[in-house]
Amino acid sequence: MVFSTKTIVSALFGSTFAQRAAKREQQQEAQGIDLRRYKDLKLLALHYMPDFDERKYWSYGCNCLILGDRPMSDPGYGRPVDKLDNVCKAYKDCQKCVEKQFGAACVGELVRYKWKKTRKGEIQCTNDPNTCERALCECDNKYTSEIPAVRDVFDQKYHLFWGDWDQTNPDNCVRSPGISEPECCGADDGPMVLYNSLNKECCLDKTVKPIGMCETF
Repeated sequence: MVFSTKTIVSALFGSTFAQRAAKREQQQEAQGIDLRRYKDLKLLALHYMPDFDERKYWSYGCNCLILGDRPMSDPGYGRPVDKLDNVCKAYKDCQKCVEKQFGAACVGELVRYKWKKTRKGEIQCTNDPNTCERALCECDNKYTSEIPAVRDVFDQKYHLFWGDWDQTNPDNCVRSPGISEPECCGADDGPMVLYNSLNKECCLDKTVKPIGMCETF
């Protein structure tokens, strides 16, 4: 079979254009993920703490590991080392609950949400309640609002780069060997909490308490 020069050139250029288009699409997708990965979360963090430094607070302990390939939906490595790491653990748990409720595609790396700053200077998530976007926003907002209260707990020995910390060492990040039945609790317009349903329950007011301690209405 003989092909004309025009056919060959057309095929080559078509292939080149297709490759360029595919590459451009991949770059745009990656850029979109990168923007979502850090932009909104960092803006919220800067709102609550103007001198916030992600290099300091996002490479820490067993759960404050937000500078990575899957920084938000990554489950963490084990028991928190201090109160700062505990705030990050709660954030990771919130992300787990969102994914559990809305599906595997509902993760912070891939989904954009809407929020605004009110006249009173408060952060308000504006997507409809009981949606993937709203749930992710509530997780981010709760997490960033709690960092300032525990910022002084920071200990350089738990930092991945400034210290000699290895989060993959099981002696550093201990995983609980106990039996657990994880469940999620939270309002449609608020952040969710992961709890062990073997010893705790989700109350009608969407708070988590030991079994039998919820108030009856």
